[in-house]
Amino acid sequence: MGRLDHYLRLALAAALVVVGIIVGPLGWVSALLYAVAVVLTLTATLSFCPIYFLLGIQTCPRDPDALRGRH
Repeated sequence: MGRLDHYLRLALAAALVVVGIIVGPLGWVSALLYAVAVVLTLTATLSFCPIYFLLGIQTCPRDPDALRGRH
């Protein structure tokens, strides 16, 4: 998982938690938002997305020199 993908997932998870708090802590919508936020946080921290794996999507550069900005 690429660095941008990682940060976007964490930012979206934080936004979903805030929206869940605004909607109301006991509603089914907030429970759904919290569940999605947990999944996004787990996939970001583990650097593994099962959907990406199944679809063969790679967001991280395979070349170690590309990670350091070398050509």
